[in-house]
Amino acid sequence: MTKFYIGIDPGSEPAVTSMLSPTKFKTKKFKKVKGKFDSVGMYEFLLGELLDLHPEGRGIDVYDVDIFLEDVHSVFNSSAKSNFQFGIGVGECRAAAKIAIHSGDFPATLKLVQPKTWQKLVREPGDKVIKDNKATALNSVKRILGDNFNEEDFFPTKISYTVNHDMIDSYLLAYYGYLKNNQ
Repeated sequence: MTKFYIGIDPGSEPAVTSMLSPTKFKTKKFKKVKGKFDSVGMYEFLLGELLDLHPEGRGIDVYDVDIFLEDVHSVFNSSAKSNFQFGIGVGECRAAAKIAIHSGDFPATLKLVQPKTWQKLVREPGDKVIKDNKATALNSVKRILGDNFNEEDFFPTKISYTVNHDMIDSYLLAYYGYLKNNQ
């Protein structure tokens, strides 16, 4: 059975990456709808990915799917209200993933991963930019993808012109799963 990885970077506007291999992936950013993150849209995306992997339907185990959700307990230097709102976002991402898995009875598992845990495995010393996690993460993705790196893969919309950090992190979470399975 082939392994498939999904990385979810939570927050007010989460991002998801589905990955078969480091160069075969798809990323998606979920914008706010009426001031709240689109948890239904995330559920539909995850369910669509799982259905694409299992075209014959339930019980046909073509792919074994691991979903990795960043498990952040609080955001440093943020207010209690901000941390609470962030926690709600993490919970909504977790619920969307669990509902997608159970609604189709797919062979998939949801794994919570602390930021320092996945960062330690996917980052290398040459990636580091002092006091800039976003630049460090981008350097990691550029190193992993090499000549296959295309910044447009990490644009949240077709009219964007800057790489989205949440999409970068979701890619790195999926890549973490890939590395854990291929060590």
